[in-house]
Amino acid sequence: MKPPSELPEPIQSQANTLAIELCPLCKSNNLVAVEEKMLLGLITAQTLECGCGAVFLASGDGYKLFDASDRSHPIWREYGGQSLTGKEWNNIAHGGLSDPGQREIDLSRCHRLIEIGTTKLDDRALSTQVDRNLLGQKLEKLGREDEAIQLYEQNLLENDEGSHPYDRLAVIYRRRKLYVDEIRVLAHAIWVYENLASKSRMDRIPKLARFKKRLEKAKLLAGRIETTDDSRFTAMCPYCNSQLDKLPKRKKKCPTCGNHIHIRTGQRIFPSILLTEGQADVADHFDDMRYYGVTDMHFIQEEEKLRREFGKDPRPRDTLWSFYNSLMTRLAEEKYISLAPLYHKMALFLYQEGKPFFHFVYQAIESRLLDYQQSSLQDLFPFYYEKVQILTRPDSCSFCRQQNARILTIDDALSEMPIPKKNCIYQLEHDKSGWCRCTYRPLIEER
Repeated sequence: MKPPSELPEPIQSQANTLAIELCPLCKSNNLVAVEEKMLLGLITAQTLECGCGAVFLASGDGYKLFDASDRSHPIWREYGGQSLTGKEWNNIAHGGLSDPGQREIDLSRCHRLIEIGTTKLDDRALSTQVDRNLLGQKLEKLGREDEAIQLYEQNLLENDEGSHPYDRLAVIYRRRKLYVDEIRVLAHAIWVYENLASKSRMDRIPKLARFKKRLEKAKLLAGRIETTDDSRFTAMCPYCNSQLDKLPKRKKKCPTCGNHIHIRTGQRIFPSILLTEGQADVADHFDDMRYYGVTDMHFIQEEEKLRREFGKDPRPRDTLWSFYNSLMTRLAEEKYISLAPLYHKMALFLYQEGKPFFHFVYQAIESRLLDYQQSSLQDLFPFYYEKVQILTRPDSCSFCRQQNARILTIDDALSEMPIPKKNCIYQLEHDKSGWCRCTYRPLIEER
């Protein structure tokens, strides 16, 4: 840096386009634009300098407080090394704060206003979606729900990619029986998570499934699905088609044929809420797959595809198995989606059918190990997985009990795969052995 007496006359440079008028440190001298050649003239450094020793280096669209002769100065201690816009530096030079500093003051003021019960909030503090969510939570606790709604609705207009405003609006509107508004909010949330939210987010698909499930319920409550005249709510036995005295509310034995009637009001893959045992099992299996963002329409489309292929109505379990395979093909292209839950459901389905299933149990465990390995490579968290520990049950077979608490690296576990044990003696269901329940527990290590 040149001594103050040797500062050149102001020159026209790009630095002047974002000039800081008054020195933020001494608050008495104007800054001077300076250009210096560096690295044998290959690089031009543009600075704004003051006779007090302050130097501001052009950095992107702003200026960094690069140097100061007095490092004990309050402005240096607060902003030294920081890059701020010219507008922010001018605010500081005239006694103001940087944008983050001002925002913190405004937000604190908003909290104080809320606590004393005023109805007028300072809009300057509500510059981010996170601020609005935090203030909305506080307003709800104070019983000022209408004001919280305004903040959440503003975040909705800005396509907030977090779930908080959508969750809170849906809860509030349902409690107020404003089902049309709840449907509007949930439909918008689904659109945001399908089109804007990053597909690398691990919570995207589960939240999307939750929004869709709640939307179906909201439509039902709104009367979009007429329950009084809907044939789904006809009191008729799904086995023998005999008329029942009234619609049962829980599992009941048919007085005519003696079979147990199961009730699943949330499903729409079958034409009635009264199901056979096999239909109820299929509905439960399918409901577990909503984790992957599937809807009832996916099942119906798969059923129609098989109907055209077979030339007759397919069995519900055939449709479910075909759907599993279609879903597996689709998810295999998704980089950040774990296939372990799907492999597990497919293994359980085949186990219940009395068909060979071990391959899918193996795939479920292997997929989970690969998930641990992949999460460690992403460097997204302050911890990682390098080793796993085998966990067994007290009633496990002798082979598995010998493996209990054994620690392996993930690579060794993938190479050796001591569990699951094929031909395990454990019976998950009566007279059906072979289901190994042993698993791996990841050992967390800090980076």
